[in-house]
Amino acid sequence: MNTQTAVVMAVASSCLYFLGFVLFKNAGTAMPPLRGTRPVHFAVTVLSSGRWLAGGLVMGVGVALQFAVLPRLSLSVLIPSLLCGLVVLMFLAFFVSGERTSTNELCHLAVMTAGAMVVALAGPGTPPPVPNALLVLLAAPSFAVPILIFSLGDTRPEGQHARPLTGIAYGLSAGTLIGLAELTLGLQAAEGLTASALAGPLPWLFLLAVACGIAQLQIALQRCRMLIVLFVATLVAKTYLMLVSGLLCLGSTSDPFSAPWLLPPGLALMTAAFLLTPRYEPARPFAARRNDPGWPSP
Repeated sequence: MNTQTAVVMAVASSCLYFLGFVLFKNAGTAMPPLRGTRPVHFAVTVLSSGRWLAGGLVMGVGVALQFAVLPRLSLSVLIPSLLCGLVVLMFLAFFVSGERTSTNELCHLAVMTAGAMVVALAGPGTPPPVPNALLVLLAAPSFAVPILIFSLGDTRPEGQHARPLTGIAYGLSAGTLIGLAELTLGLQAAEGLTASALAGPLPWLFLLAVACGIAQLQIALQRCRMLIVLFVATLVAKTYLMLVSGLLCLGSTSDPFSAPWLLPPGLALMTAAFLLTPRYEPARPFAARRNDPGWPSP
């Protein structure tokens, strides 16, 4: 497989991700309100939906494509290729889901994307093998912070004066888990599908991170606009992958960051965009908001 073919496959994998989430979004409109504090109810509800399972199948094909190209592309090429799928996400959000986004929000998303691209240009090639103990230390905060954010979101006050969230916090929370899943996927691709590699912790860590990340995104898709949630989650995941991969290269023969001077401006752009993007949707009459998908029952 040459580089051009690998890039095309990486872009296709990203597009399949977002197509799968469109099916998740559509399936969520027919589901009762989902909550992270009710995992059994969540699992039974989504696994009994044929449309949701079809979305999972589409997304699985995307994961397989990404796994195939991971050993053939450096991170500085892979991540921009995956970010190209954001164009397809905007098309799907506007023309399939009927979402509308203000010019101000589009500017903020553009600044986030520019920051993520700058960070990608600063990144290393392929991270070295990671000891299991280091993986555990890395995974612990990657799970703890998103779970905390989503638990607080599930217990936030609701009522006549509550305002729906745009999804920035949810995207940040799920993006961290997706980034961890992509990191473990890349490490597994480097090791191959041998019996000894599959017997290690990487497959289980990948499945756990993917399951938690998708669960959080599914709940967020019921409450927020798909474009905002998935845009932020994608950029956070790719930035997480690049930064952690660079840190893992510290002390090894690999170059941690090929252009380290690009990291501060890239991270500054992303941080500024996060801080400036509104956290809440514009105020609307309470009677209208009660008909939103995912609006909590009394």
